[in-house]
Amino acid sequence: MKIIITESQYNLLLETKSINSAQTLVDMAVDDYIESCDRMKAFQNIQLALCKGLKRGTVKLEVTNVEKKENENFEDKTYFVIHLILYVDQEWMLENSYYERFETTLALKIENLLGMLKYFCYIDKIKMIEE
Repeated sequence: MKIIITESQYNLLLETKSINSAQTLVDMAVDDYIESCDRMKAFQNIQLALCKGLKRGTVKLEVTNVEKKENENFEDKTYFVIHLILYVDQEWMLENSYYERFETTLALKIENLLGMLKYFCYIDKIKMIEE
């Protein structure tokens, strides 16, 4: 089976081993997440806070590391783990359990951008954003 991808997708796919390229990929996934927020009809409080914060720039994701992993269950056996810090603007957001679903959402958005599931996102830390 052949998958046709754009040149920019191909470049991202090859370069995403670096933190800067992974940050670009995460930023693109966040932009897609923000667009999908506009189409959602029902929100949990945390989803609404994330959508508003990401849109205003008061909530941010920062890539800290990109880790290459091997797994026999994948077709080419290689995948990447993008490690993130989530900076939030409200203290109650520090202790929320929604972030595991948000990590999965980001990975799926990246899959849609590149046309393949090779990237997983993990929010390692949640910190208050410094003004």
